[in-house]
Amino acid sequence: MQTSVGWSERGAVTSSMLFMRTIGQALGAGIAGAILNFSLARTAPTAGETLNQLLAPDLRERLDPQTIAQLSHAIASSLHEVYVIAGVLAALTLA
Repeated sequence: MQTSVGWSERGAVTSSMLFMRTIGQALGAGIAGAILNFSLARTAPTAGETLNQLLAPDLRERLDPQTIAQLSHAIASSLHEVYVIAGVLAALTLA
């Protein structure tokens, strides 16, 4: 981008590009988080507070192994959905 504009515009072009990159990262993280939360709510609708216990090492010890396995599977499948959707969007963008 910097080579396509004159010296007097390079600062504005560089800052605009960095600003748009930051906005894109924020939107991407927000969308990925929304997909993850939606998928978790669909996969494990009653797991609300139990998921917080799974992610805290001291609270995780209180959970039984079957619950840990179910919640771990729900998190893994939800993350899988996030990556599949991101891959599809990347392929569409490339096309």
